[in-house]
Amino acid sequence: MIKITFHISEIINVGPEIIIERIASELNKPGYIIKKRTTNNLEFENTIWQRGTQSDAFGKIDGGQFNIDTTEKKSVIYFSYYLDPSYEILLITGLIIWGFIKNYTVFFLLIPLLLIFSFRIINVKSVGRIMIRKITNP
Repeated sequence: MIKITFHISEIINVGPEIIIERIASELNKPGYIIKKRTTNNLEFENTIWQRGTQSDAFGKIDGGQFNIDTTEKKSVIYFSYYLDPSYEILLITGLIIWGFIKNYTVFFLLIPLLLIFSFRIINVKSVGRIMIRKITNP
């Protein structure tokens, strides 16, 4: 699996137990599965075989991890999340091969696919920022 990984960190004045509960409630949406949960760590992933529209899957993070470091008065949330571009890479590679074998006009289909993939990257980054903002400022 290929992953494009993004990282965000935030400082918050709340204990790790409350932060983990906020994260779990934020991930309590269709499509996300919590894989591992400890007092300072939470890992999740997106189930792609879920019912829904393509636009629902388009705006979801494929997986990630929250780590919480605590000091005397502050907690730091480190959020690592990723996007799996395997589907797009497979589709683009198939179109390139088809273009070389059959007809070069297929290459014009690459432009919209690359634009859609770029929008997906931007959208997933935005969803990650919104998710961390909801956790730090409920």
